[in-house]
Amino acid sequence: VYGSEYPGWLKDWLVNGLYSLTKNTFWLYDGKKDAWFPNGRLFTHSESHFGCPITETMVCRIHGHIPALLLFPELERSTLEAFRFFQRPDGEIPFAFGEPTGIETPIYRRQHPINSTEYVLLVHRYVARTGDLEMAKDFLPSVKAAIAFAETLDVDGDGLVNDHARNLPGEHFPANQFYDLWPWRGTSAYVAGIGLAALKAAAALAGMCGDEAYAAECRAKLDRGLDAYTRLLWNGRYFDLYSDPESGARSDTCLSNQLMGEWCTRLAGLGGLFDPEKVASVLKVVKELNVPATEYGAVNARRPDGTRDETGRNGFSYDIFVGEILCMAMTMIYAGERETGEEVARRLYRALAEKRRMLWDEWCLIRAADGSPGFGREYYSNLVYWALPLALTGKSIAEFARDEAGLLRRMLAAAAPAGARAAS
Repeated sequence: VYGSEYPGWLKDWLVNGLYSLTKNTFWLYDGKKDAWFPNGRLFTHSESHFGCPITETMVCRIHGHIPALLLFPELERSTLEAFRFFQRPDGEIPFAFGEPTGIETPIYRRQHPINSTEYVLLVHRYVARTGDLEMAKDFLPSVKAAIAFAETLDVDGDGLVNDHARNLPGEHFPANQFYDLWPWRGTSAYVAGIGLAALKAAAALAGMCGDEAYAAECRAKLDRGLDAYTRLLWNGRYFDLYSDPESGARSDTCLSNQLMGEWCTRLAGLGGLFDPEKVASVLKVVKELNVPATEYGAVNARRPDGTRDETGRNGFSYDIFVGEILCMAMTMIYAGERETGEEVARRLYRALAEKRRMLWDEWCLIRAADGSPGFGREYYSNLVYWALPLALTGKSIAEFARDEAGLLRRMLAAAAPAGARAAS
């Protein structure tokens, strides 16, 4: 890592941030023939044993699984097998395997508008990393079921997954998506965008498996959904936070990571999701509104006039969600705004490593005012920084994994002799 071409701050982060794999994971083995997890082996990563102990929270896994996917794909496969095992007959993928350290008490109907679509994205990422077409064929029925479940959450029939906040009047939890103390209504740019990215991933998986009929079906649904997404949310400069025509609720707050779906497809090698001109416009506004609002990366959201959005609690609408802002920074890099994206990521590193010395104690949210801890100690989602080398070299997961001279191959080659000695 330290001999690689990446900037010094990133090299330091790549090495030190991996402490989470030893501190927050379980490797389970059951030698009995009736073990429910495949081959009696299961790898799990907690959302945070210290800060929020929940085993394999899907909405954190979509960010934080990157180092396990790249470095230990056999462990990643075991976790995906467990999610598939717990998939309900209606296709719903669980939010997690259990809490605080449970592995066979799955949790459903918590942040369910994104769990099943993110599962589809994770399956595609695994196939992209390994090239395992047999796994793709094996998991395709589960992927189809997950997509079918997501479609049941499209309550207005426009082809987009809707938000389903469960908070009572005067309360903020559960907002029922990753910003779980910040309720959104109707169709949100974040949730619906992830759903569209999942359709693109499902089409790609079906194509790999020779199921052209299903691939075409997903592509048609994607085209329809993109039209509705633009019609409902585009305000001429960026995508509104959410819109609910039925109730009239709408927010034109500018979410930094409103292009989460774009990041997911770029990382996966599926190309862009949205119109490139709109992507450029969104990132320009984020650069003008959200990035200057803090010294420590970018704030989660900003009102069009540059003021704070106070509709969330505990910093979810106005502070810094480290994993989410990193995704936004990588979207900038993939879209040609490398200088700004890299600077945002570097500021986050400096807040954690230099100002607060938290690189072995990473917080999910940090305060925009001073970079201090906000919410969520030692968080799984922060490990998404391991995708930065891919963005900085303009590579997808598959390209990064297959680059013979690249960082991943060099790391695995360097580790192999030690691993062989340990096995012997």
